[in-house]
Amino acid sequence: MQVFSGMVMVGCVHAVSIVSMLIFQMYKALVLSSISLSKATLEKHKSSLRSLIGQFLTTPIAILPSVFIVSTIVIPFDGAQVFSWYMLMVMTTHSTINCLVVIFTFPEFRAFVLFWSEEGKRFRKRQMASGPTSLVTLRTARNAFVNTLH
Repeated sequence: MQVFSGMVMVGCVHAVSIVSMLIFQMYKALVLSSISLSKATLEKHKSSLRSLIGQFLTTPIAILPSVFIVSTIVIPFDGAQVFSWYMLMVMTTHSTINCLVVIFTFPEFRAFVLFWSEEGKRFRKRQMASGPTSLVTLRTARNAFVNTLH
């Protein structure tokens, strides 16, 4: 069990370092290409990168409790069962917290979810002004265009 725990820890450190390196490279590429991007596109990319970083920072909520549960097997103590129950409860909050991070770091999701706010109202007006985007409407529009060509 100790060998398995050690291998998992090495794997976690390796995964964290790779993801960190990739995020840094994305940031570097965004800075280098910022001159050739429009302001709106640059803001969208920055927002996506912030969201990715925020989601990455919620990962310990899922991983650390499992490490603590495994540690109760390696180093047993009184009350380990109750401790494991609490750690499992903490692990289940990961998806909810990750969802909240996405909502609060990504403007389009935030505007969609917070539909009663001014930002949400502006977003809906923009979406309605830009035209329909559902697949059914797009397919109908495409078929009508193809029919006019024949």
